Amino acid sequence: MSQQEKLIEAAQLLFDAQAQHQTCQPIREIIGETDIESAYAIQRINIDKRIANGAIRVGAKIGLTSLAVQKQLGVDQPDFGVLLSGTQVANRGEISAKEILQPKAEAEIAFVLSTDLTGNNYTEADILAATEYVCAAIEIVGSRVENWNIRITDTVADNASASHFVLGDEKYAPTEVDMVNCKMSLNICLCCH
Repeated sequence: MSQQEKLIEAAQLLFDAQAQHQTCQPIREIIGETDIESAYAIQRINIDKRIANGAIRVGAKIGLTSLAVQKQLGVDQPDFGVLLSGTQVANRGEISAKEILQPKAEAEIAFVLSTDLTGNNYTEADILAATEYVCAAIEIVGSRVENWNIRITDTVADNASASHFVLGDEKYAPTEVDMVNCKMSLNICLCCH
């Protein structure tokens, strides 16, 4: 099987897993555990397919920034993914559990940009200048890979385990938030409406 055929096979596994609401085998079984370039190529195949089907790119995400989470999942670096239209959940909104595979929720700080950052080697000043505001957010991650049995190539290929996200209503200038020392708490309400 050629490398391109492997990429297409792996991309289709992940695409079908999402469409059928069933997890799949780890992608590293097809492309290996260290071929990050191929993993991003798989991610691009599925993003391009979703965009061709009407989705719109609305943002980007970075995952696995915590050393503790990297150790927990057996990875050694952050990963990056794409946020698409249709994956934002309104603040105080609802989402069906059927839409998410193996969900986990994470408290985050979202940077909402007024200008796209498309190159490399940005300074902190460049990022602050491009940021319209920051807000509290909830990232809902979900893995298409069975039992979250992932390594770096699995999560990268799986669009950094992106599923859905929620943006808070309160908007802050990035200079108003102590990014290093701010704290967030995520509470679960088991009440009925």
